[in-house]
Amino acid sequence: KGDLDLAIDIDVNLEDQVSKLTNYDTKWNNTVAGQFFQFHVNNPMVQDKRVRQAVWYAIDRRSILKNLFGGHGEIRWMFSGFDQNAGSLDKYEYNPTKAKELIKASGIDTSKDFVIMYSPLTDPAWSKMVPVMKEQLEAVGLKVRLDPVDQAAWVAKQKEKDGSYALTLNSGGSLGLGVSRSA
Repeated sequence: KGDLDLAIDIDVNLEDQVSKLTNYDTKWNNTVAGQFFQFHVNNPMVQDKRVRQAVWYAIDRRSILKNLFGGHGEIRWMFSGFDQNAGSLDKYEYNPTKAKELIKASGIDTSKDFVIMYSPLTDPAWSKMVPVMKEQLEAVGLKVRLDPVDQAAWVAKQKEKDGSYALTLNSGGSLGLGVSRSA
């Protein structure tokens, strides 16, 4: 009939199920939504930029995209709308050896918890990614403790200055329509 049925924020793991719907032509689109990190430099674990760099080198974003999301999505090095290829922007390609070197050079106490706070109900992608990220960060020498919280606690903790967590996982962009969902 020429009608458009639009489904927003569908888990890409449902692709096989959705593709079996009769009388529908399905198309999956990348959106302006994204997941990103917020380092809290009031935490001693991430005050040294080498530790922040090590975190980026330690996480294999390409394998996460491929294995957890069927390759749907795009690895970006900057927020949507910015030129991803401008200048000499370091893309921090997966390099666990370099991550280990940076952590060692930083001199941080790796026996202390590297706390990652996230809200699994706000963005269900985190629940899939966080266990893999934890494993990869521990493989380079960090002792990771996850702190899953509800959205209200996540927002409240963003304002704290006590340095109780090193990294917050955040999501931005809307459910595929525009840049309107962000913290």
